[in-house]
Amino acid sequence: MKKELVLAALLAAAPFTAFAGSLNYSYVEGGYAHLAQDDVFSFRRARFLSARPEDVKSDGFFGAVSVAVGESFYGFGSVRRGTDTVEVQVYDTFMGRVSYTYDADVTVTRLNLGAGYHYGLSDGTDLLAEVSAIDTELDIEDESEDDGGYPNGFGGRVSVGVRSALTDAFEIWGKGNYTSGEFYDSELSASVGMQYRFGPTWGITGEIESGSSYSQYTLGVRASF
Repeated sequence: MKKELVLAALLAAAPFTAFAGSLNYSYVEGGYAHLAQDDVFSFRRARFLSARPEDVKSDGFFGAVSVAVGESFYGFGSVRRGTDTVEVQVYDTFMGRVSYTYDADVTVTRLNLGAGYHYGLSDGTDLLAEVSAIDTELDIEDESEDDGGYPNGFGGRVSVGVRSALTDAFEIWGKGNYTSGEFYDSELSASVGMQYRFGPTWGITGEIESGSSYSQYTLGVRASF
């Protein structure tokens, strides 16, 4: 009887001992995303008229993928997309005043594609360094028209951080990010995240990133391979 109990305990622990202390850089994940964008650009609506939406706080979805390349490198990509209804102020540049306001649906899409390097600091803890291209798109719509001329915010990003497996099933990470481009003028941000794993494949993840002009957080499911 005692042998059977010991065997049962070993079998129950097997999925966790298989990945104890390991950090997997090959996975796909997806789930819920919240994206907030402050200080949104003005755009030209007509001659002498410019329009500017209020701060956007959108809810939607995200998808991400990462693939290990060799022992120390990995490639990654992600998309985050959400929609919010905001007030848009139309400014008369000739008269120097707000001409009128209207409500519009604003869809925020953020794309990120890059490569990373990880260096083992200790068992279960890695130093991370990443470079990536980031693109932020804002699509503004209302009942009468679809504005297709709003500029996209293309830029580049450099990130440095640490990822650590605290237990067999729980890991955390934190990164400092520097982003510069059309939407982000030398923007500094910080991101922290976690994953709780139910075995070598499945886990739940959460991450939050915050900067001076934007923030985002995600909650999803990850499948590692």
